Amino acid sequence: MRSLPCILLLAASAGWVWAADPKEPDRGTPPATAPSQSAPAGGPAIRIGVNVPLSGALAPYGKGVLDGIRLRQRQINAAGGVSGRAIELVVEDNKGEKTDTRTAFKKLAEINRVVAVIGPITSTNALAAKIDAEQYAVPMVSPTATNDQVTANARYVFRACFNDSFQGRIVANYAYQSLGLRRAAVLTDKNSDYSKGLSGSFKSAFERAGGKVVAEEGYQQKDTNFGSQLVRIKKSAAEIIFVPGYPPEVPLIIQQAKVVGFPGRLCGADGWDSQAVLDNSGPNIEGCFLVGAFSPQDSRAVVQAFVRDMKQATGRTPGTFEALGYDSLFLLEKALAAGTTRQEVRAALHAINVLSPCLDWVGLQSPVPDFPARGGQEQHTGTVPEGARTRAGLRQSPHGAGAADHHQQLQRMDRDQLPAAGRSLRLRVSGGGARRLLPLWPRRGAAGREAMTTPPP
Repeated sequence: MRSLPCILLLAASAGWVWAADPKEPDRGTPPATAPSQSAPAGGPAIRIGVNVPLSGALAPYGKGVLDGIRLRQRQINAAGGVSGRAIELVVEDNKGEKTDTRTAFKKLAEINRVVAVIGPITSTNALAAKIDAEQYAVPMVSPTATNDQVTANARYVFRACFNDSFQGRIVANYAYQSLGLRRAAVLTDKNSDYSKGLSGSFKSAFERAGGKVVAEEGYQQKDTNFGSQLVRIKKSAAEIIFVPGYPPEVPLIIQQAKVVGFPGRLCGADGWDSQAVLDNSGPNIEGCFLVGAFSPQDSRAVVQAFVRDMKQATGRTPGTFEALGYDSLFLLEKALAAGTTRQEVRAALHAINVLSPCLDWVGLQSPVPDFPARGGQEQHTGTVPEGARTRAGLRQSPHGAGAADHHQQLQRMDRDQLPAAGRSLRLRVSGGGARRLLPLWPRRGAAGREAMTTPPP
C-alpha cells in the first residue's frame, strides 16, 4: 500500500535579546578550577552548566541536547580549548519539572559558579529559570525553548532556536497556501506555555491568511484518551488539526485520530521532531507535517561532518535536539573568546549574529514570506521592520521591550559552522520499515500548488 508523505518544514534560526548597558558590573565570576590532565594547558577550565531533563518523560530530548553539547565540548578541548582553556561541563537533571529546573539553576549559579548555563529545553521551564538568570546575572542559552516570552524583557536569556510566532505562522501558511486547506482545529496542551503560544500563533496566522479555526480543544499532560476531543473536531468538519505538543501524548493523538475516523491531516511543530513520534504514532503519521530545525539529510559539509561525528560518538543519527545542543555550546564558545566573566559572555552573546537568508526573521513584526524556492532547495528571507534603530552596533527591533535583531558581525557563521542553521528543507516520512524524514524538492504545479517530488540522485 502506498504511504502518504509526512512533510517537515525546516527553518532553523537563533534569537537573541537586547542587553542592558554593556558596562554593567559583573555580579559573579567563576573561581579558578584546576584543569584535568587532558585539558589544554592554558589556565583553569571554563565551567559551563547544563540544565536539562535526563529522567522523566522529556529525558530523550534532554539526552539528545546533552549529546550534542558533549560532542562540541570534545571538539573544542581537542583543538586546544578557548584561549588555551578547556571547557568543563557541570550537568544537572531537572527532570522536566519547573521546581527542579530552578533548583538546578541556582545550584549551578551559586555553588558550581558556572560562567553560563545551557538549558532548560522547554518553554515552561525556561520561563521559570529566566527569573534566576536575571537574578544571578548568569547568561542562559536555551537550545529549544521557543515561546516568544522566553527572551522578552531579559538581559541574560538567549535561545539557539526559532520562536513560536515564526513556526506557528509557517505551519499555518503551508496548510493554507500550499495545501489549500481552509478549515482547521487546534488541540492544545493546557499545561504547556509552548503549546499555548504555538496554538495562538497558528490560529492568528491561519485566520489572517483567510482560513477559519472551527474547533479549539485542550488536553492535559499525561492524558491517554483523546477520543472525545477528536470526535468534536471531526464533527466540526475541520480539514486539519494542529497539535503543538510532545510525546507521549502526540503519538497517541495521531493514532486515535484515525480510530475516530478523522479524515484530514494532522500537523505539529518542533516538538514532533523526534524518533519517538515517528516510531510510536503508527501509519497515521504518514500524512502529517511539522516544522523543524535540522535535517541529517542536509548536504552541507558542516551537517554531514556533524552527522558523522555524532554517529561515531553515540551510534545514532542525530536530530534537531542534538544539533541545537551542539549549536548552543558553539555560540557560547564564540562568546567566550571575547572574555570569560559572566558579564563579558553576556555582552559577547548580544554581539553575535547568525543572520542568513533563513534566519533574518528574528524579532521582526513585518510579514515574512514562506520559503520561496531557490535553486532546487529552499531558503527563507525576511525584511527588517520599519523604524529599526541602531544602538551599539545592533538594530534594535520594536518587537517587545528589549528584543533585537542582529547586526552582521558574524553573518556567515550559521551556514559555515552551525548544523541547525542553514537552508530550509521540506521532508517526508518514508513508508514501510523504520520511518525516516527524507528531504523533498518542491516544484510548483497548477495554480501555484506544491507537488512533492523525490530527491534527485
